[in-house]
Amino acid sequence: MIDLTPYSILTVTVVTSIFIILFIIITKPEIVVSKLPMWLPVTLAAVMGLRLLFPVEFLFASDTLLSFDVFPHIDDVFHTDILVINDIVPNFNIKIVNIFCIIWITGAILFVMNYIKKYNNICRAVRVVKPTEDALILKVLNELKAEYNFSFDVKVIVSKGISSPSEFGFFRQIIFLNDYNYTENELRYILAHELTHFYNKSNWIKFFMDMVKFMLWWNPAVHLLQKHVDDLLEIYVDSYVVGKKNFEFKVGYLECLKCVFENSGTPEKTTAQMGFVHSMTTPKAKHILLKRFKVIEDGHKNNISVCVLILSLMFLYIFISGVYVVQPGYEPPIEDFLYTPEFMEENSYIVKEGDMYVLYYNGESYLRNPNLEELPKVPIINK
Repeated sequence: MIDLTPYSILTVTVVTSIFIILFIIITKPEIVVSKLPMWLPVTLAAVMGLRLLFPVEFLFASDTLLSFDVFPHIDDVFHTDILVINDIVPNFNIKIVNIFCIIWITGAILFVMNYIKKYNNICRAVRVVKPTEDALILKVLNELKAEYNFSFDVKVIVSKGISSPSEFGFFRQIIFLNDYNYTENELRYILAHELTHFYNKSNWIKFFMDMVKFMLWWNPAVHLLQKHVDDLLEIYVDSYVVGKKNFEFKVGYLECLKCVFENSGTPEKTTAQMGFVHSMTTPKAKHILLKRFKVIEDGHKNNISVCVLILSLMFLYIFISGVYVVQPGYEPPIEDFLYTPEFMEENSYIVKEGDMYVLYYNGESYLRNPNLEELPKVPIINK
């Protein structure tokens, strides 16, 4: 018993956008991120993404809230005719909502097609480039797989067309290294980081968030969520790599991050976009890097209170976005206040027309979205 209506889409979009902002504000400080397990914020982000992709109304549990001020104006704007073609097609007018849907769907298709094109280009490039045979790189790679008990196959490609170390692939994992003379220890830190991305399924998480961003490309809150999840993944991978390592390991890892930061170039053609560190061309990238430094220095330790806070936020979001639907409410004409008929089963009935309820009195439409609790004796008909 579910229903997809314009008002369920609008309600879910507004509620989710608000919770996305709350989620980012709460989990942005290093002191909070360092006290949460990776699965918890990622799960909350995934729940919000899924809800945005499926903004349905659950009829068996939903509670309709009427908006008499804002939503009626929104409804009027969206249903405004911008092209009347009754002379060509009877009873067919193009409304603002129709144009919005066309632009929405077209944009989503273009974003997905562009993603597929870039992915295929990288796949074609990978097929013609031989993996590295560098003895040191392969030695470190095999040692790390044994140390962290990683059983998946990975190949490493070194190229001048790569700005910084990065990972690529969903079923066949590939690590890209830029053409820089890294030391053995630096290779150990870098490869451990990229291998952990595969182990944590970071690429699949990023893929899902990308799809949510493409489908809801017009919503700025979704773009913020996708970027925030990417930042969280980098922080959690850092924490996993350093883990319970000694002080010297952490210092070496931080120095390696700094080295990659300083030596990552910006070539004209970059094979992969998922970097060991973020882009080095904006001040924000440096801020994220400093946050990673802070979390590594302070250590990562789960805190029950912080976990309960995020879990509470998740369940509150699921409840609000799943139960409540806001629809426009309309006051009856002023003259109707002079006389209020008694609505009975013999003279009245309520019809659910699409996404709203319409009260009929003596066979004629009387009121849209009435208060159903005040009409217990009036039967409801699903049209």
